[in-house]
Amino acid sequence: MTDHLKIALLFALEREARPWAKASHARWLAKSGRWSLRVAETELAEVAAGVTGPGEKLGREGASWVFEQWLPDVALVCGLAGALRPDLCLGDIVLGERVVGRRGATSHQAKSEFISLAERTGLHWRRTTGVTLERVAGAIEEKLALAKETGADWVDMESSAVLAEAAERGIPAIAVRAVSDGLRPALTLDLNRAFDPERGWIPSKILLQLARRPWRLPVLVLLERRSHYAAGRLAKFLARYLRCLGECRLFASGSEQDLMAEVT
Repeated sequence: MTDHLKIALLFALEREARPWAKASHARWLAKSGRWSLRVAETELAEVAAGVTGPGEKLGREGASWVFEQWLPDVALVCGLAGALRPDLCLGDIVLGERVVGRRGATSHQAKSEFISLAERTGLHWRRTTGVTLERVAGAIEEKLALAKETGADWVDMESSAVLAEAAERGIPAIAVRAVSDGLRPALTLDLNRAFDPERGWIPSKILLQLARRPWRLPVLVLLERRSHYAAGRLAKFLARYLRCLGECRLFASGSEQDLMAEVT
């Protein structure tokens, strides 16, 4: 049993991690190319926030780098998500009890203790199923079809891969995300043209679309505002949830770890 729990927060993008890092007064611990790691200490835990990169390939590579720099007792895969249900709204916090693949098969099942601890926060959150898809699901028809095919409530681009990396290292983990993109309205920008699995987001390709169709600029501005709001909501939830995690007991034995949600 350790006195301080070591927690890793894994964000795909810097703009997703920034609100939590700012509120926590986190200091830089390491940087390497597109990856970065900041750490903050509390009375109950040591928390490191890593930026891994977007998409499954970059996300997993970045998670591997973070775990080599900072091997945690427990990990939270954090960031933003797109809703696949009409009752999930902007800023809603979703905990991925399950994360599934494109055909609905479970790729990750979170320990029930993660859910029990969330209930102690006193904040609003949703127990959900997520699906990882390495493309932006923008059209309403695509989102509805994805929900029907997989049974998922929300979609992101990294959780499945990052959770798999944690599982291989015996690190208990769960996806904790905020909804930034509701079921409606649909995006009118084709963001998939600006994404490369090897390089991540390519801003110049987004600017090229805007140069050709400048009337779509308000869509991009609205998307950024929604993302900023959702990231702020996520940071507030994490502040309370991390305290609950810090108060719990984590016992490790070899490669298997059991999370005991007994508050001291």
